[in-house]
Amino acid sequence: MRNASCVAALTIVALGGVACSSNSTTSTRSVASTTTTATAKATSTTTAAKSSTYTVGQSAKTGGMDVTVYAFKNPYPPTNDAFNAPAGQQYVTVDVQVTNPDSKSQPFSSLIGFHLLDSANRQYDETIVPGLSPSAPDGQIGPGQSIRGYAAFEVPAGTSGLRFRTQGSLTATGAVWTLT
Repeated sequence: MRNASCVAALTIVALGGVACSSNSTTSTRSVASTTTTATAKATSTTTAAKSSTYTVGQSAKTGGMDVTVYAFKNPYPPTNDAFNAPAGQQYVTVDVQVTNPDSKSQPFSSLIGFHLLDSANRQYDETIVPGLSPSAPDGQIGPGQSIRGYAAFEVPAGTSGLRFRTQGSLTATGAVWTLT
């Protein structure tokens, strides 16, 4: 009797495993299909976003953040001569606001998310300029909150065709503003 109970229990477990395996496979196919559809939609949205260029005063959405560029100074003259750009270089500043429209806090790093591009598509990363205040948007941005400040870049003197690019997250395509 004891052997019959063990055989019955093993049979139930085996059938249950097959049933679970069968459902698991169906579930995986469904998720894969949904993922492919979502990826296709995201790709078409990203492609559309790549072709958009904004002007100063306009807002754009990137990586779940809303970004507005209000103004820029080229060249930016530091308020203290001790902080002038090195010889042959100049600073460019961008007055920018990052807004989190989400219902939960999101991190943002201007050092990772802000770049300046020139007419030859050379990329310049953000530079820290002592005395520039308020500083560039950084840190946790609460739900529905905004942080506004100045991002600074060091570029060769006379650099032209400047564009400001921001990525709301590491994987976001980003948005580009012409600085004219």
